[in-house]
This record gives sequence, structure tokens and C-alpha cells, in this order.
Amino acid sequence: MKTKAPAPTTKITSPLCVIKASTLLVGLLFNAITAEYLFVTQTDCGYKPVQQCDHPTAYRIYTTYTFPMNTAHPNPQITNDIARNEQLFLQTKLPTPIVAVYIPNTLYELLVLHAYTHDIHLKQKICQVKKIEYDRILDGIASYTHPLTTKNQLRDLHYCINTYAVQQLSAPQTSSGYTQAQTHAEANRLVNALYATYQSKTTTALERLFGYTDKQQLHTLLHTCITYEHEAHAANCHVIYRGTNEWYTDRHIKNSPQTTTPHSCSYGLSLFSGFQFDSGACAFLCMATSQYKKAICINKAAYLSRKNDYAFFYIPPFNLLEGFFSVGEMFHARSKIHPEHLPLRSQEQRVNNEVNGLCECAITYATLYNSLVTEHDLFPSASAYESALTAFLRTHEYHYNPLSTMSNTLTEQRQDHLD
Repeated sequence: MKTKAPAPTTKITSPLCVIKASTLLVGLLFNAITAEYLFVTQTDCGYKPVQQCDHPTAYRIYTTYTFPMNTAHPNPQITNDIARNEQLFLQTKLPTPIVAVYIPNTLYELLVLHAYTHDIHLKQKICQVKKIEYDRILDGIASYTHPLTTKNQLRDLHYCINTYAVQQLSAPQTSSGYTQAQTHAEANRLVNALYATYQSKTTTALERLFGYTDKQQLHTLLHTCITYEHEAHAANCHVIYRGTNEWYTDRHIKNSPQTTTPHSCSYGLSLFSGFQFDSGACAFLCMATSQYKKAICINKAAYLSRKNDYAFFYIPPFNLLEGFFSVGEMFHARSKIHPEHLPLRSQEQRVNNEVNGLCECAITYATLYNSLVTEHDLFPSASAYESALTAFLRTHEYHYNPLSTMSNTLTEQRQDHLD
């Protein structure tokens, strides 16, 4: 796989070492990353999974206050507290003795895949969950609104995965969660177990995991993402991923200089979001088959305050399990577009070839304007918006060369020249 950048780069030792007080971003092909937590109780014998009777309370707090789920119902009174330290804020809401332990999204999703291939009971539960058609939910089509059975299935599955994860992983070495060394070691163990199963009995899930890249490159990609996620969590940020074979549409709001058609780039909520039902929109598969792999970290405080990052990106209010089972155009993160390039249409009319990057008739204009159009007051013209977006990406977008590894430290590269 070629990974040479199309322009001069500057090497840095860490993807997030140039974080500024306002914003952090890191870049890769389709999907974004939310902080994930395991819910445990601490006993004299160590950590144990939260009991089933206590899980609904923990799950309700988790889905209410964790980014990006809290974007669905922002509360200015608590935004600053969450933005300062989401994990500490969660802990203040959880009843004693429940503890929220941080775990990188990528490791959590590897545990889901491991459960699917190594635990018959959990495989049955995973297979019972139906696909979530978020485009239709946003458009207000009642028949596609999350049925109660799906909500209950996801809550039940979350409890089962939480229990499975605590049983599978070694105890965290810190009170707040797993160290980088621990998560890298656990990821190695899980991938090796999945690969051994793949060699003896292939499945659709394992073919998606190992069929597009060799094992060493897979390890490198996963460890890169885990490193990003740890450092983003420390900065209270949220990572989104994208992989692509070209740079133009990522740097501009049109898909070519010759057209006025706006372009909305897709990013992922996590590495494996869409893996179950919409593999074409899964960041991992896009990255595994693309030349350039990028990551962007969204500052939670800025986004919840509807500043800076919020002006450029749409982040859906999904947790990892919801993303894993979702399909469509709006369950993953997207760059926003400017209204200047949009034709006048009724709110009920479906978007039909007016926006490059959106499947034909995927959503209505009401959904488009509510979710993907940036504020005209901030950027009075499309050119002003494009200049601001380009400057934002010039400063904060990163890519890496998956073939460049130095023991436990990956060589990161910052894109200084865009075109």
C-alpha cells in the first residue's frame, strides 16, 4: 500500500502533541471516535462487572452524558463540566459503588468482534439486532424510529459486552482506566486470537477484518488508532477517522473546480462503525483499502458550545454499539456545506444529486439544513467558509505512514501543504 503524502510533511513524535487550547484534530477514511467506558464495581478482590440490576442506571447516565450522545440534548448548565473532564463528570452521576473505567474505542470494538467469534451466546445476541436506519429516523418517519425492541436489545447487549470485556481483560493498572501499554498488549492478544480463528474457519466478519490488509499492517493501524484515542481522551477530545485516495474533496467544499456542486466528506464515529450492515461506510475498511489515512480530533467543549469544530463538522449522537449496527448517510460524521451552493427546495423534498457524497434521495432537505449546512451568520459566503475550513484542516489534520514504526512509537506526519 502506498502511503507517501502528496506534499511535504513535517514529522512529529505524537499525533496530538500540537494540541492547542481551543481545538484538536487528527485524520483517517470514514468514521469518528467517542470515549468508551466499562462499568464495574470495586471489591476487595478487584474489579467486577456491574450487576445486571444496576446496569440500567449506568447505561442511562452513559447515554445521556457521554459525547457525542449528549449532543442530542445539550444542557448549557453541564456542558462546561463535561468539557473539562467527561470521565470525572460521569463518576459524579454514577451511584456508589459503580465506577466508569476508560477503554479505547478500538479495543472495545475488537472485544465485540472477539465475542461474536468466540462466544455462542453473544453471537446470537449480536445477530438478533436489526440494522438502524438513522437517515429515516432523522427524517421523522415513525415506522423507522428506534423500536423499543431495538433499544432494549442494545441495552441488553451493552450489559453483556461490558461483562464479557471485564472478564476478558486484565485489571486496569490505574483507577481511571487502562494504560496505553495495557491496551496495546490486549489488542495484540485479541487480534492474534481472531487471526487464529480466521485461519481455521473464515466468516464474513473475519474476512472483512483480515481480507483487505496483511496482519502486520492491521496491527499497525489498530495500534495507531489506540494511541490517538488515548491521547485524545487525555485532552477531552473526540477522534474521527477517514481514508481516501485523493485530497481535493477533503480540502474543498466542492468536488471539483469546474462545478458548484457542494461536497460533504464522510468520517467515522469509530473505526468499526457500520461494520455489521454498512461496510462501505466503515472507516476500517475504507482505510484498509485507501492510500491516505487521516484522523481528526474534535474538541468536545467547542462542539457542545457550538463553536469552532461545530461549524465544520456534523457528529451524530451515537454510541459505539449503535454505530456498529447502523446504515445510511447520517450515522457517521460529515463535513458541513455552505447554503450558497444549494438550490431552493421545499423542506419535504428529498436531496437528489444536489450534494456530492450523499447517496441519491437519502435524506430530505429539512434534515440537510438541520444537520449538514453551516451557519450563514458565521460564513456569509461559500468562499469564506472554504477558506476557514481549509485553514482549520491545514493546522489540525494528520495522516500517517503505516509502514513506519519505531518500536512502540509510530511515526506521525503533519500535512503542511494542502494542494
